[in-house]
Amino acid sequence: MESENPETKQLQDEIHALKEQVRQLEGKNVSCLRIEQTLAAERARLKTLYTISSDQSLPFEKQIELTLRSGVEMMNLDIGIVGKVAEEKYTVFHQYARKPILPEKQIFELGDTYCSLTIADKDVVAINHMGLSPYASHPCYRIFSFETYIGVPLVVGKQLFGTLFFASPDPVEKPFTQSDRDFVRLMGRWVSNVLERQIAAEKLEQNRKNLEILIESRTRDLNETIKSLNLEIADRVEIEASLRNSKDRFRTLFNNAQVGLFRSRLSDGKILDVNDLCAHLLGYTRDELISTWKPTQNYVIPEDREKILKELEQNGRVRNFQTQFQKKDGSLVWVSFTSRQVPEENIVEGAIIDITEQKELLKQLQQSQKMESIGTLAGGIAHDFNNILSAILGYTQLSQMNITDEEAVLGYLNQVENACNRAKGLVRQILAFSRKGEIEKKPVDIALIIKEALKLLRASLPTTIDIQSDVQSNMGTVLADPTQIHQVLINLCTNAGHAMRKQGGILEVVLDIISLDQARKVMNPNLKPGRYFKLSVSDTGCGIPPDVEPRIFDPYFTTKEVGEGTGLGLSVVHGIVQSHGGAIDFKTRLNEGTTFNVYFPCLQEGVREVRRLKTKLLPKGTEHILFLDDEKDLVEIGTRMLGELGYSVEARLDPFEALAVFRDHPDRFDLIITDMTMPKITGEKLSKEIMKIRMDIPIILCTGFRQELTKKQLSEAGIKTVIMKPLTVTELARTVRDVLDGK
Repeated sequence: MESENPETKQLQDEIHALKEQVRQLEGKNVSCLRIEQTLAAERARLKTLYTISSDQSLPFEKQIELTLRSGVEMMNLDIGIVGKVAEEKYTVFHQYARKPILPEKQIFELGDTYCSLTIADKDVVAINHMGLSPYASHPCYRIFSFETYIGVPLVVGKQLFGTLFFASPDPVEKPFTQSDRDFVRLMGRWVSNVLERQIAAEKLEQNRKNLEILIESRTRDLNETIKSLNLEIADRVEIEASLRNSKDRFRTLFNNAQVGLFRSRLSDGKILDVNDLCAHLLGYTRDELISTWKPTQNYVIPEDREKILKELEQNGRVRNFQTQFQKKDGSLVWVSFTSRQVPEENIVEGAIIDITEQKELLKQLQQSQKMESIGTLAGGIAHDFNNILSAILGYTQLSQMNITDEEAVLGYLNQVENACNRAKGLVRQILAFSRKGEIEKKPVDIALIIKEALKLLRASLPTTIDIQSDVQSNMGTVLADPTQIHQVLINLCTNAGHAMRKQGGILEVVLDIISLDQARKVMNPNLKPGRYFKLSVSDTGCGIPPDVEPRIFDPYFTTKEVGEGTGLGLSVVHGIVQSHGGAIDFKTRLNEGTTFNVYFPCLQEGVREVRRLKTKLLPKGTEHILFLDDEKDLVEIGTRMLGELGYSVEARLDPFEALAVFRDHPDRFDLIITDMTMPKITGEKLSKEIMKIRMDIPIILCTGFRQELTKKQLSEAGIKTVIMKPLTVTELARTVRDVLDGK
């Protein structure tokens, strides 16, 4: 037999090596796909847990229920249980099951439960087929026949509380992954934290009751002592010892409380006593607060202190008043403030809780939902802009065709101006609604906000939906953030439109004023006495099913199809309304429709609408103005407008060229008008460079988008005022004249 060709053997070896490489690459691709699927599942799990944890307003039982339900759904098992362990007994503390399996609060021997395995292991125990595992002879398997089990110990305050576990009578095909174990471990830590907060709250309530009992006991002891003082001198020693013991017990409760506690003088607010937790929250030591702290120095909004004092004076107590404090190091902290008067001792005693994290999470949630609403309105906004552009283009072409007919051209140009004003108003509404920043409450005309929102909504809803409104002007004002009021109405109307998207119907918006007596049926029983705006949004849609009603305000709960919404809308509405001291309720009937009623407290009886008087005579002048914009058309328009008003104008397209002109002739100009957004340098930075040359030159900043510039930043840059694009002759004339005249 002939020997094998060496080249052939080498080729066969290379082919074999290539096949091995291909096999390895295929294995890596499969691994990558599995990793991506695992990461996607992890993100979904974490999002669910984040949603539950971000809403601190949920009751304790609701948080546990949502956690167990999420775990059951994520793990695709039948039951989730939080169990409590004490003295070798296991109690079903809370449970969620797809079908009833165990009675609530049932007690078992700890050794008869799988949880004994989890506690012994001190970590996650996961078994996907109990009958094939080493634990097939465990009593729990014989009693309940759970084939699948994954659980983790719950530790509260460094002490074993019990276990969290998920189980099913059916086995699962694949063993639990490390990701499953990590997720259950994370849920265990979250449930432990919730339990710890609940136990702390119960202890605080018990401390309060003990404190009341202690004070009552001390008072009774004192009275008895006074009565018996003349009978037994020796009793005085016993009474003094009893008082010392009472004070010691009171001090222990005060110092070990899980919230910041304080006692202050009613007359001037001086701190008389404070626990370490309260001092730490404000960034001071206990001695600093007692010796040098002034009651007015830490309020970010000074008026909040006046509101607290007024509430104390009128009602004797303040509950859950939210305000912002500045800590000693300058950082800001949001707190919930609760206190009460003790008039006989001329003191105020109370508690504060840090809610900074909850505030930040709520702000992120609201901004996310706001962007979702903008997406919902996008089609309608595009429709409105196309109509406006059609009018501008059409009337411009008609003007060109009739250029010799001055009267006709003037009429066409008036129509162009009207269309531009509609576009300007639409842009202003969009910018106001989508703005991201700190919530700023101020007196606003709620009727005006509602009317503007309805204009924005009209084009975004199908023509088969008839919008009817009953909103009178000058009804009064509400202390609110206008963007958030806008968002409440947009969300409610968008949901109503979705309920009628197939068959059409009537969307009705009504604004009314009611008294507290009429509002007593509102779900929130804590509404304060006074007058309220009642905003009603009604539809003739499909209504809300009874099984859905209890969950409509839950975060991320939605009945819409995938891609039609995140389920944030009504949750955000509920949070906004509560933060404004209001309430929300609803009435619904299947196949007839739904009405949402929102209540906002009135700020005053009415508001007078202030209007600027129109005049045909525009203010003019002869001063010399340097005009700067990087858009050629805007430079030409601005120059022509200012020229018609009598001013001498020198215009530039390049900011550095304009700066050079001003540097060479700083005394030639009486005013500078500059664009905000330009290549290489902003209007703010350019203004600062101009101020270095001549400090007294007035500057007007012109922009198409209102920047988040504070009054301090504008002042430091020498900017006297900001004017919004698009420019109008009327607004430009008045603004320029006011700045030149120093108004």
